[in-house]
Amino acid sequence: MSRRKRTVFTVAVVLLLAAVDWVSLWWLSAHDAPATAQASVTALPSGPASAASTGRPLRFEPFSPVEVDRFLAKAREAEKLTDPLQRCLAYPDPPRSHWRPEAVEAYCRYRSLPTLTFTRMRELIEQGKAAELDRRLGVALQAQLGDPQAQGALDRIYLHAFDNGSFDIRPTLDAWKRALPDSAFALAASGMAYAAMAQKARGGDYIRDTPVENIRAMDRLVDEADTDLRRAVQLEPRLSPAYAAMMDIGRLALGHRYALEARAAGVHAAPADYLVYGAAAIVAEPKWGGSPSELHALAGEVLAHARQNPLLYLTAADIHLDTFDFSSCNCTTPRQLAMVMDAVNDLPSFGMLSSAGDSAEMAGQHGLAAVYYSEAIRLASRPDDRLSRAFHLVTLGYPSWARAEIMAIAPALPGRASVYRGLGYADIQLEEDALAMTELEQAVRLDYTDTWSWDELGTLYANHRQWDKAWAAADQMIRQQPDDPEGWRLRAYVQAEQPRPGLADTVRSFADRFGDRPEQQASLRHMCEALARAGNGIR
Repeated sequence: MSRRKRTVFTVAVVLLLAAVDWVSLWWLSAHDAPATAQASVTALPSGPASAASTGRPLRFEPFSPVEVDRFLAKAREAEKLTDPLQRCLAYPDPPRSHWRPEAVEAYCRYRSLPTLTFTRMRELIEQGKAAELDRRLGVALQAQLGDPQAQGALDRIYLHAFDNGSFDIRPTLDAWKRALPDSAFALAASGMAYAAMAQKARGGDYIRDTPVENIRAMDRLVDEADTDLRRAVQLEPRLSPAYAAMMDIGRLALGHRYALEARAAGVHAAPADYLVYGAAAIVAEPKWGGSPSELHALAGEVLAHARQNPLLYLTAADIHLDTFDFSSCNCTTPRQLAMVMDAVNDLPSFGMLSSAGDSAEMAGQHGLAAVYYSEAIRLASRPDDRLSRAFHLVTLGYPSWARAEIMAIAPALPGRASVYRGLGYADIQLEEDALAMTELEQAVRLDYTDTWSWDELGTLYANHRQWDKAWAAADQMIRQQPDDPEGWRLRAYVQAEQPRPGLADTVRSFADRFGDRPEQQASLRHMCEALARAGNGIR
């Protein structure tokens, strides 16, 4: 098929899949979506104590303060260990969870495997030592295939080095292929990089919002990826990263059949490979041309190989979660939160744990959020997860720990307003008002729309009788969010305590906007009392 014809074909297929996805979403919205999601989860293999697997009704039972405190105490002790593997193994599992010990150990080992960095690979290639690079990758492949404690050794190297979509790595990859034209490792690396570049060219917008030139660029890159990946597996059929990348380009442009053929070849070559099955799980999702029945069948296949490679228990858990979309559910109701807790009852990948933390955060469940973010930190230690957890640590009564965490990750998050917001929040609890003011001032310099920081700043200014600054903070809050009572409340406080003229107008505006809200009655009463003390009346 010519490139032009395939571009047209790709657009048509993606439009068709988008239409199918829209119809699916319409059907779910016309029925009880949470119940439908639960039914899909129930149909998939899950852990021994899962409500979905036993038919027990789901009921939201948040972690108790005692459970959270015990968990955090153990987590904090584990985080003091410097060895990544020992730190991960020493970490507590979530309260009342049923994570398989063998899966936990396998994932801890997987996340702690040594990697060969792209920088080191580039140095070897530039020094004329491409053959040495191939030798090292061959050692990693043999370890992955033969050492139960090194499962995924080569996969992790490839994911870290080549799955980033950056064109900056192309000169190095091309030099590697020139030096060793028949290197399966070089071809697989080049193909995986092309696949990531194709995804980046395609972008994340709906197809209707994607420029045609982006699709054409994706097609060109997919062509390059396909050529390199096919040649790589001809030379070395056991190269699991190549099959995963082939499934990726199947999803993007070459079609579901291509992706399924790549999956079949990958499973035949590496029947218990974590990366291969992870890519297969994405292909099986309905939005990529799969179906719930395909996901169900894949979950059974994954579990059949999990004794060979306990990492596959995580893949099964992630497939279980594919039927329950954290990102679109805005899980805040007790039923939804019960589904979240049930969904992560079996050990999922760290990304799913981070999403569970996001759901708990949206629901204001600080203990739940702190536990799930902690588990994500245990397995990946991403700065964003550590920052998210720090806010909850402050709320739960651990401001010193939170402050130390934020200071440790601040260099990795330069220019991030939320870093200074978190420091300010911790220092308010530590009664370090001067520090908190400095930090929150930096937060609003970086993000002038940060109303939370403006609110806290205004309160600090008012408490320290810095009336002009408090007034400016209130004014900023009202301009940004006139329908939020906090700015009006701060303005009234300044006018009453400084004092400053205009209190009657502020009280009248507050009454007009918020007087019918039961939760604002106490504030309105206090404002009226202040107005009366000032010798005024409200007409």
